[in-house]
Amino acid sequence: MKKQSGFTLIELIMVIVILGILAATALPKFVSLQKDAKTASLNSMKSAVQSASAMIHAKALVDGVNPTAATWVDANGDGTTPLSVANGDVRTRYLYPLQDANGLTNLVDMDGFTLVGRTFRLDNVNNCHVQYTAPTAVGEVPTYTIIDTAC
Repeated sequence: MKKQSGFTLIELIMVIVILGILAATALPKFVSLQKDAKTASLNSMKSAVQSASAMIHAKALVDGVNPTAATWVDANGDGTTPLSVANGDVRTRYLYPLQDANGLTNLVDMDGFTLVGRTFRLDNVNNCHVQYTAPTAVGEVPTYTIIDTAC
C-alpha cells in the first residue's frame, strides 16, 4: 500500500484562515500609505506654487510692473509680444500671479492636478487640493492652503 502525501482539508483551511488574518491586519497600513502619498503630492504642489509665485513676484519687481494694475509678466523672458498664456507668460495683479488659468498654470507642472477655480485639485479627488489665494491689495502676500479632508 502506498503512503499518501499532501495536505489535509483541515491544513488547507488553517492556511486560508491565517492568510485572511494577515491580510486584514495589513490592509489598514496600505490605506494609510495612499493617504500619505496624496498628502505628499499636495505638499509638493504647494511648494511648487509658492516657488513659482515668488519667482513671478521677483520678475515683476525687476520689470517695474505697476502693482495695482492687472499686468502680464514675460515669465519665460523671450520678449514675445503680445504677452499671453499661449506665449508662456503670466498675468499678475499686486505683483503676484492671478488665481486663474492666466496665472500660475504656465509655471507649475499640472501632471496629476486640475485647476478648478483657484484650487489645484488632485485628479478625480474632491476635497483634496491646494488653494492659492492671490493678494487683494498692494503689500499683501498670497496664501497657500492645503485641504486634505477627503484624501
